[in-house]
Amino acid sequence: MLKNTSVFIAALAVFGTVVQGQPQRTCKEGLDYCGAALKNMGYRLPPGLHVNNNQLWRCVAGNEMHPRAGCLKGCIGAGIGKSDYCRK
Repeated sequence: MLKNTSVFIAALAVFGTVVQGQPQRTCKEGLDYCGAALKNMGYRLPPGLHVNNNQLWRCVAGNEMHPRAGCLKGCIGAGIGKSDYCRK
């Protein structure tokens, strides 16, 4: 898991955000989303990188996503209109 976290952090240093192109659905500003939810919404990373289901992202202005955390025990989808969160 440490290796995955290191790759995730390195990717963030280079790219910073997950949005590439227009997603199929927009995020709600201020909410957190699991990587799996972003995939379902149509968000994409640049070629060669991928969205991990157990990463947590924050929706900011302009439908842009910023990294929040890697969820070591899994990421929980809280449902429509609520922030997703890391399993404790």
